[in-house]
Amino acid sequence: MGTALIHGWIAAGITSASHIRVLTASPASAHALHDHYGVVPATDISDATAGADFIVLAVKPFVMPSVLPNVADAIPANATIISVAAGIPISTYEAAFGSETPIVRAMPNTPAGIQKGATGIAFNNAVPHEKRETVVELFNAVGITEVVPESQMDAVNGLSGSGPGFAFTLIEAMIDGGVLAGLPRPIARRLAAQTMLGAAQLVLETNHHPGQLRDMVTTPAGTTMAGLDVLENRAVRAAIMDAVLAAKQRSTELGEQYR
Repeated sequence: MGTALIHGWIAAGITSASHIRVLTASPASAHALHDHYGVVPATDISDATAGADFIVLAVKPFVMPSVLPNVADAIPANATIISVAAGIPISTYEAAFGSETPIVRAMPNTPAGIQKGATGIAFNNAVPHEKRETVVELFNAVGITEVVPESQMDAVNGLSGSGPGFAFTLIEAMIDGGVLAGLPRPIARRLAAQTMLGAAQLVLETNHHPGQLRDMVTTPAGTTMAGLDVLENRAVRAAIMDAVLAAKQRSTELGEQYR
């Protein structure tokens, strides 16, 4: 996720590579990011955070407890902490850094790397108004951003954080269906991906309910209705809803370890 954000922010022009310092688990991976994006590899946590306005914590949730003490000793005055680790509540960061430290809990997704991400963010009370605007601007540069109460962040994780995995599965199934119907796989891949992209864009740009848009392309006794009948009989709609809820529940379970 950290790499996707670096790629997205640089590509969007929100910052320059020379203003991003990275510290990773191994020097080799930090230097690989430098070679690819031009970011600055940091030698240690103090070097990574020195003079920083924003510190982005983009590590796996199970790694975070070992990272927080080191970060706590190296936070510059007035720096804002942004975490993109799934499930971990703001209270965990406040316990490590103090409740007076500005903390943002963010849940972007991997399409942020191509400026098509969807991010939910929640703030603690220490984040001033101007910093909130800057954080929203950062994530808007790589897609769309919704500010939500922290109580809704696990739902964001279940929907948009995990959602690309669900979408890729649906696209893959459509591709396989196209191949089964007789299309060459490269053509099926392009048609399936563009169809999903176009349908999503219609929802965003028209603001119509997806059911209304579906009805607009569904002729009585036509081909779309035949396909929709199969989806309903196989309970695909319920399966997708359950997938979102299961991902949300897993995010909650991850966070329980740190509460």
